Amino acid sequence: MKYRSGTPRDAEAIAEINIATWRICFDGIVPKAFLDAMSLPERTSAYARRFSKTGYDLVVAEDENGTVAGFLDFGPPRDSRWSYDTELYSIYVAAHCQRRSIGTELFKRAVSKIVGNGGRSLFARVLEVSPFRSFYLRCGAHIIDLENNQIGGQTYDHIIYAWDTLTPTGNGCLADKGDL
Repeated sequence: MKYRSGTPRDAEAIAEINIATWRICFDGIVPKAFLDAMSLPERTSAYARRFSKTGYDLVVAEDENGTVAGFLDFGPPRDSRWSYDTELYSIYVAAHCQRRSIGTELFKRAVSKIVGNGGRSLFARVLEVSPFRSFYLRCGAHIIDLENNQIGGQTYDHIIYAWDTLTPTGNGCLADKGDL
């Protein structure tokens, strides 16, 4: 697996992974109508727009054929309720590439970039029903809050995970068979 900084040219590939992962991992959990309505052009545009924001960054994993297999994006907090200088916006790994420590490596590389750019702390919003919640704890996070959000007209709890102090080596993030 090769890891690199993402570019706007990656927007469609990461949008495809985002949509496919939601449809697989959250089938039967969130409304089917919401999953069916996920639009590749809309998600591609949303990811492409993020590159115009100051401080936005993307780490991409590519397989040996140069196909994007996963990604993690981060940047300035979109919410000031918590006093962390960076927000992990999303991390997704293609279903056929999960459980191979790609998520762990994406996290470590992102944290290294954040620390290298002067960042000290990080938080992430994660659906409480996500099958990958334990990943954040294995990467050294702790829970700081809960919030509710609407998805497809239904209310879901989100766990707010945080890392108070980041280290250049990825905060000891450990891979296991439950890894992204």
